[in-house]
Amino acid sequence: MIARSSFFARLGLPFLIAGLLLTGCDLTASDDNTIGGVNVTELFAPPTEAERQDVRSDWDRRDVSVRQFIGGDFCDAGEDLGFTVELVRHTVDGNVHRGAFLTPTAAEGRLPVVVYNHGGDQGVSIDEEVLPFLEALGERAQDFMYVVPSYRAEALRCSGVSSTSEGVPSPWDGDVDDALALLNAALENVSAADGTRIGVIGFSRGAAVANLMAIRDARISQTISFFGPTDFYGPFARQVVESTLRGATPQLPGVDVLMERFILPLQAGALTIEDVRPELTRRSTVAFASRLPDVQVHHGVDDPVVPTNEARLLDEALTAAGRPAEEGSAYELFIYDANPPYETPLAQHDPAALPGSVARTGAFLERLLVPQQALTP
Repeated sequence: MIARSSFFARLGLPFLIAGLLLTGCDLTASDDNTIGGVNVTELFAPPTEAERQDVRSDWDRRDVSVRQFIGGDFCDAGEDLGFTVELVRHTVDGNVHRGAFLTPTAAEGRLPVVVYNHGGDQGVSIDEEVLPFLEALGERAQDFMYVVPSYRAEALRCSGVSSTSEGVPSPWDGDVDDALALLNAALENVSAADGTRIGVIGFSRGAAVANLMAIRDARISQTISFFGPTDFYGPFARQVVESTLRGATPQLPGVDVLMERFILPLQAGALTIEDVRPELTRRSTVAFASRLPDVQVHHGVDDPVVPTNEARLLDEALTAAGRPAEEGSAYELFIYDANPPYETPLAQHDPAALPGSVARTGAFLERLLVPQQALTP
């Protein structure tokens, strides 16, 4: 039996440590117009329709087709839970990318597909993260097959074996290419995979990846988002950038890459604001919220890493698009109060500290079992 605590501890602790580095930071936008030589007001002006269209055009040109797929390497980690774990590789952007397919050993016929997007920047462990999550789902976990991407330059681990995807890190952007290409590989190579019923679940960084996948690919029927960033033009992203321009980059997953590749070159004059704004746009779920399918969001009021306001910004965008949150509807939003009295207090960047969240996740996934139950108009 796999201990559930290993999944929750693995997901929560690194983020708690990172989040503590933000303690005391004001997460509201600065009133200053120019910081470190950068006009932040201009940088963080809301994206225009023309800018969104440019990003959509760029996405349409991305190649996420199946290239040089190799499967047939199996890991025994899932046997106790009744899953066959196949480790696979394929090519994305010229780089060898690693992933895993988890299929119930007793599967009969075709099953809905669920993509599992991990959080953080330390790769993904089948034993310590994915399988404990499936165990927490209970018997309903057997109703789906699962696609688990690593992200470029990160490791996929299973039963003590680790293999690393090639490429340069591209948090929240290249991540989506990697995940969509792996999904396509599953649909082409796993006989149990039903391409008409696809859901995506993501945690933190992976939550943004999940939503952006659905925005880019209309085949995806639903997303489930745990405490993810939603708006790279919002107060949280602006605060992170302003801190960096003042010489103190917060230690959060993915942030170091964005700062080193875009914000610091902008400050140095090697890039312009016009160069950088598309990078913010293509990572912002809020900018394309009207394109989301059925979506369920989980966030805690005391999340130490991603502030609850990120969920509220998405809520505002969906409400403006005529999709107010309501339990049982196409859009469900769950904001969790401060920690209940656990024996060991848990930071809320962790499903274990969001009571009932895994059960709600399972209930939402059940909609995939009958295609006509998708509720998005």
